[in-house]
Amino acid sequence: MERPSTREPNTRSARPSNMGESRSAASRGSSLPSACMNATTSVCGGTAASAARHARPYPRWSTRTTTAPADGAYIVRVFAFPSDPNSTIRFAGGDNYIYRLTLTTGAFVDHALPLAVNHAQPGTVELMGWNLPPSLKRFAVKPEPYAETAALTHPLLANVAQVRVETGRMVVEKEPNDPCRPQRIELPALISGRIDPVGDIDVYRFAMKKGEERFFQIETQRLDSPLDPVLKLQDATGKTLFELPDRGKGRGRGRGRNRAPAGENELAFTAPRDGDFQLLVTDLYGDGSLRHVYLLRAAKSEADFKLSVANDRFTMPAD
Repeated sequence: MERPSTREPNTRSARPSNMGESRSAASRGSSLPSACMNATTSVCGGTAASAARHARPYPRWSTRTTTAPADGAYIVRVFAFPSDPNSTIRFAGGDNYIYRLTLTTGAFVDHALPLAVNHAQPGTVELMGWNLPPSLKRFAVKPEPYAETAALTHPLLANVAQVRVETGRMVVEKEPNDPCRPQRIELPALISGRIDPVGDIDVYRFAMKKGEERFFQIETQRLDSPLDPVLKLQDATGKTLFELPDRGKGRGRGRGRNRAPAGENELAFTAPRDGDFQLLVTDLYGDGSLRHVYLLRAAKSEADFKLSVANDRFTMPAD
């Protein structure tokens, strides 16, 4: 395999740190307007070689947290791959390769659990991130009327986190929920989950009636999650009925290739008989971490919009 070229443009920034100090470095690329880069952030003690060795690209957000082993100056380097993968496997750059870099030793939020709250009863969420003081571990959500998201802000936070505002039943994953101990849920539901640790498999079991239709969708990319989701629908015996992505379609290899836009990581299912069925969620490459979060929507298969016109014919007046 061709190695990334080390002669492509990159950006370095030296910053002093004290021994034992934890610093978060987060660069945001392809989710910014007009940007077309997958940003990668690395932190090292002074050589570009060590920076490249510790770099690991994820689409949209690249976040790295380090604890300084000694006082001194450390290098933060930002470089990029194209947001649309190609065969060159090279670093890239250009006028539209823009990013926003956040460097902080303060509190930094990666996400909140649950990832979505009910508009009528938003309650509180648990903030997940780095250098968070105990007073900010639980955060009250106060959405604006008719808002689709709620901003989580505080003077001690170095960034602004978002939580989705929805209607209906909200479910939060509860461990253990592996294949031997599936988590029982009722449908419809919107499930906030996380694949952690490495190799984790989340399993949700539910009942359906013969002929009943359900729509399942898993979301990661819009959450800035590094999870490459695999979604399996099985019957009570463990037989796989559907799987996303469809391995037979050959979407391609390479980390990030399964991070499909909305519409591709979803399926509609009609129960062939009464009984229990289950959904399995895992990572395509067996990864897992605090950041590998997802939203799993299990809803009725019905149109969420309606088209109508006032009349079935119209007469246009002559000029």
